[in-house]
Amino acid sequence: MVKLLHELQVHQVELDLQHEQLEQSREELTHAMVRYVERFDFAPVGYVAVDRDGKIIEGNLAAADLFGVEQAALSGRRIDSLITSETRLALLAMLKRLSNGGSRETCEAQVNGGGGVLRLCQIVATVSPSDRSLMIVFVETVDRKVLDPRT
Repeated sequence: MVKLLHELQVHQVELDLQHEQLEQSREELTHAMVRYVERFDFAPVGYVAVDRDGKIIEGNLAAADLFGVEQAALSGRRIDSLITSETRLALLAMLKRLSNGGSRETCEAQVNGGGGVLRLCQIVATVSPSDRSLMIVFVETVDRKVLDPRT
């Protein structure tokens, strides 16, 4: 009985140590997730993840502001629907090059911002190595008032 009690106590100590390690790992993962969310959502450029069909999987706050929509409204929307018809072909050609094996592509396009304001953006896109989605960054290159069709 004493030997069995000792084995149970040793096992309990091992379980306690494993529990501490799991708690530490959980805490580290939580901090990593918070850092990721901060870097993604609060990045100073518009960032979207797009599936191979051109539908937005998710976008950050800067992208929502750039396109003049709520962040939640980005998901499921076609990326080319947010680009002016005059520059849509440049974006679609870039996406096609990525689908045909490209790893990093760039183009310029005018974005339909909120309130009818047009914004000229440099677009940089890469293929995600893990799930083959596209990671696209929009960097505004010209003062939006210059492109405002109302002026």
